[in-house]
Amino acid sequence: MATHRKFLLGIGMVLLALLAFAGVRVVQRWTAKPNVAIDYSAKVREHIEASARARGLTPDKAVDASFERLILDHAAHVAGFVKDLAARDARFVELLDDFAPVDYSLVRATQAEREKLPAVKVELAELAYADALQSGQFETLLALRTMGGALRERTAGEPLALQPIPLAAPTRLVARLFATRLREQLAAGDAPGATQSAEVLFAIGGAMSGHGSMMENLVGMACQATAVEAIREAASKPGMDAGLARAMAGVLATRAKLADMSVSIESERLLVLDAVQRTYTDDGSGDGWFVPAAATGILSSTTGLARVQDTLLQRYASRKETVALAERYFAAASQASKLPRQARDAGVLRSVVSELGPAHPVLEAMLPSVARQQQTFDRFATTIAAVQTLLALELHRAEHGSPPASLDALVPSILPALPIDVFASDGRFRYRLRTPTPDDPRDFMLYSVGGDGVDDGGKFMPSEKRELPLSDNEEGKGYDWSAQLP
Repeated sequence: MATHRKFLLGIGMVLLALLAFAGVRVVQRWTAKPNVAIDYSAKVREHIEASARARGLTPDKAVDASFERLILDHAAHVAGFVKDLAARDARFVELLDDFAPVDYSLVRATQAEREKLPAVKVELAELAYADALQSGQFETLLALRTMGGALRERTAGEPLALQPIPLAAPTRLVARLFATRLREQLAAGDAPGATQSAEVLFAIGGAMSGHGSMMENLVGMACQATAVEAIREAASKPGMDAGLARAMAGVLATRAKLADMSVSIESERLLVLDAVQRTYTDDGSGDGWFVPAAATGILSSTTGLARVQDTLLQRYASRKETVALAERYFAAASQASKLPRQARDAGVLRSVVSELGPAHPVLEAMLPSVARQQQTFDRFATTIAAVQTLLALELHRAEHGSPPASLDALVPSILPALPIDVFASDGRFRYRLRTPTPDDPRDFMLYSVGGDGVDDGGKFMPSEKRELPLSDNEEGKGYDWSAQLP
């Protein structure tokens, strides 16, 4: 009996010890505070400025201020226009709470697209677009094409992940205005006007990309993509005016420059390291443990009871393990950004991502975006190259009366070298002549082999999915990507 009591007493003491250990761990995790010792906002600024100087650019504070003022002034003008309109017409009141009530691109929506949209949104877009042209806003914003943009200030001491990007939404608003105008000018054969509008789109896109963060890089590419897609649409129709084609080819050759992806990768690395120092303790030797409470607001971390359960049951990777994994990922991403698509080892990035999970909450939330941006770069680079090729084909038609038998005929009379399809192992777009039909007047096909790198003989997806092959999307495998729009 005594032995039994001793056994139970021993078990009880072990349980008490475990509970005490768990209690200490809970208290540590709840009361521990990260040691924010490095101002990564200053490091990001220094990195971006050094990158700009390496490219021969010197930030001009006066131009920076003018660029920002023009963008924000237009956003304020549009906000005031919508507010005044709502005061006169109750139908527009419901749009006041929209994050971006005006979408200029709806002005050129097809009838089928309009039938799927709220009529009031389409009407607002048309009214705001007319106002932008009549009020002089459009003419004022043309000055943006000669400006290099601003380097966004990062607030010292504030988490980089939480710092706002004030110009992102206003810049997209201006981009939609000029993209809509560009499509009208291309349709009308207005080469000088189309050149100006396209130059604005490439200028503001380049300015946003120059801020250095991955998000701003994507916004910048999106702005430039609106110009590229408008030109692609015009060049897809046989018989494009030679003067217009030559003007657009000139804009693409001088303005369509992809940002250096290694700049945004390094900025993203600094952002991740800042998030780590704000969510992990520091034992003075580069190690420490994750503090879930500190992650609230920076990551989508759990709170309350769920946080206690995480503290008790979840084994988080140490600070040293987290930093080592992040550095391995960004080193691979930086190396990949300097290589053509065919020479990259995507398996390295995938292997790091495969190691992520609940033990790495910071990295799981932040790392995958780098791989997605690389895919976006590849798609955009190939789209630009395809449109340049389309324009050269139309210039050949204008000079010789028909498209050439081979793309090689474009060099060197029209192009110094053939634009590169980054998805093809040989870097060449696929091209073949075809017989026009009443339903399809095109007399040639120009396409990319797409993400799978396989020439499927010009097999394209339906219109609503036509861009999928130009990616690593599984659904796009077995199809090619048509440079020409239907």
